[in-house]
Parts: sequence; structure tokens; C-alpha cells
Amino acid sequence: MLILFFLLGFLARFHYLFDLLSHFRLYFLLGFVILFFVSIYFKNKLLILIHAIFIIGILFSLRQFYIPIKETNHTQTLKIISLNILSQNSEYEKVRKFIKKENPEIITIQEMSPKWEQELNQLKIEYPYFLIESRNDNFGIAIYSKYPLEDAEILHLNKENIPYPFGTVKINDQSISILGIHTMPPIGSEYFELRNRQLKSVNEFIKQQEGELILLGDLNCTSFSSNLNILLEGTRLRDSRLGKGIQGSWSARMKLFYLTLDHAFVTDKIQVLDRRIGEDLGSDHYPVILNVGW
Repeated sequence: MLILFFLLGFLARFHYLFDLLSHFRLYFLLGFVILFFVSIYFKNKLLILIHAIFIIGILFSLRQFYIPIKETNHTQTLKIISLNILSQNSEYEKVRKFIKKENPEIITIQEMSPKWEQELNQLKIEYPYFLIESRNDNFGIAIYSKYPLEDAEILHLNKENIPYPFGTVKINDQSISILGIHTMPPIGSEYFELRNRQLKSVNEFIKQQEGELILLGDLNCTSFSSNLNILLEGTRLRDSRLGKGIQGSWSARMKLFYLTLDHAFVTDKIQVLDRRIGEDLGSDHYPVILNVGW
């Protein structure tokens, strides 16, 4: 049964239930390891071989996240935080202190409600350049920047009118575009299809961009799902976790879950100097802290 559920995850493009199964690859690995030792105990050579094959296959698929990437020389750095704050969260002071402590140059926020916009209003002093669309549902979003945001706009790429803040910062002679994203959670076939349409729309937008770009946000999709390729296909984006580890960002509330739903993707010239998961801020997501250079 475990093998069947694992293999169904590779059909994630076809049904939301298969998509959900695809995200739990680390848990399947744990299950196969347990069954491997059970098979050894019962001296079942066939099951030992089968479970060993699945263990090796999963470990091989994880190798890219743990093989270090050699850094080249860089003269400029940029620190960014991406945070799904959870619209119902009331830990306002904890979030403010976290931002002050980390002191990033750019902040992207998902689930920005009118209340959260009010509570974070003082950010506009230190981050005088911003794009904000606060909403009463879970799809308000914002970018705060210490650098001027050129060509700044809130994009609406789907008929569902979900916002994507987009702007370009210029640091010395290098321009870098920042795109925030928050997709629908694929619970049920309707939201599954909508999330994938969002990924496709953003993919088409990114392919039109010629410069360097960083995409950050809650994608409600892990890299183990083939649906993530809808976003990445034909773009220059690469995962900021390469060589940095899996870095699960959800769920801060249910500690047994360790899924990477919050992502940061960068283009060619941008080096990922450091990427880590931040502290519990009262949300169901942990923040992503990204340091890049070029």
C-alpha cells in the first residue's frame, strides 16, 4: 500500500489527491526505511531489495539539496524575507521585532489583511517604497523595500483577480526584479485547477522578463510535485534551496508536518549566499530568509 501511494504521487498533474500525496516524499522515505528493517527482521530478501530500491531512489532525488554549490566572487549583496503572516495571526509585535532584528532590505508578505497593514504601518518609515494590496480574504500581499521600486505595480494575471506585487530595484549597476506570489491551496479539484492556472500565468509573465528576477512566496506546492514545473518550465529560475537543504516552512502549528510550501527562486546571475528558515511568528508558516549576491 505504501508503494502504491508513493507511485500515485507521480501522477500529481492529473488529480488533486495525487498532488497531495506527492508532497510527502520525506515521510515515504521514513516509511520505506522502517519497512526495510522489518523485512530484515523477517529475513524476506525480496522485500529487503524492493524497499532498498525505493530508499535509494528517494535519497538520489534529494541529492541536489545537499550537494554544496561553489560560490563565485560577489561585490554586492541583498537580504530578503518572505513571510506568510497568516491573516488571523495577532502576534504583531513579534513580527515587528523579527523584521527589526533581521533587518532585510526587502520584505514580501502574504496574507496581508487591512489589520496587518495597519499594524505594520511603521515599516514605511524604514521601507519607504512599497506595494500593498490588503484584503479581507487570505490573498492580500505586499512588498516593502529600502530601495526605490521601479516599474512597480500590482499584477492581476488571472480572472480571479489574485494580486502579484512586482517591482525592480537597482543596486549600483544591477537591476533585479522582485515578484511576490501566493497561490490557492489545492484542496479540492476547483482550487487545484486554479492554483495550476496561477502557476501557468506567472510562468508566462516571467518568460517575458529579460533581466534578473527573484520570485518569492507561498506556492502551496512542494518541489516533489510535478505541478511545480508548470511555474518553472522554460524560465531561468532555479531553486534557492539547492545545496542548502530541504528547509520545510510548513507547518509551524502542526509540528509533524515538514513541507516546503514557501519558496524563493532566482535567475542566472544571482548567487544564493545563505537561505534559512526563521522563527515561529504565530503563523502556520515559518519565514524564509534569503541572502543573495552578484
